[in-house]
Amino acid sequence: MPESPEFYSAVQEFQTECNFLIRKLLKLLGLALELQDDPDYFLNCSSHLDHPEIPNETDFRAIFYPSIAKDLEDVPEGSVRCAEHTDYEIITLLFQDDVGGLEV
Repeated sequence: MPESPEFYSAVQEFQTECNFLIRKLLKLLGLALELQDDPDYFLNCSSHLDHPEIPNETDFRAIFYPSIAKDLEDVPEGSVRCAEHTDYEIITLLFQDDVGGLEV
């Protein structure tokens, strides 16, 4: 049993909605690239969205980076909180609030 059933349930619901959005985006990607032979190519490569028991390299992570007060003296100017990295899957959904800070 999860430590917080309400949170677990909310995350599961959010993940389901994200998977729905991913399916739509993958379908649109195939159409936009005019893949005549198989417009569902990207969607077909992502069958794990409907069948999570299929081994895959998909990650679903919810990460919260709290803001840093600007008046803190021990945070050097230009500090990086999360090092530069590459998302290597076919698609990344990135949600950001109005505070900003993420760079793509």
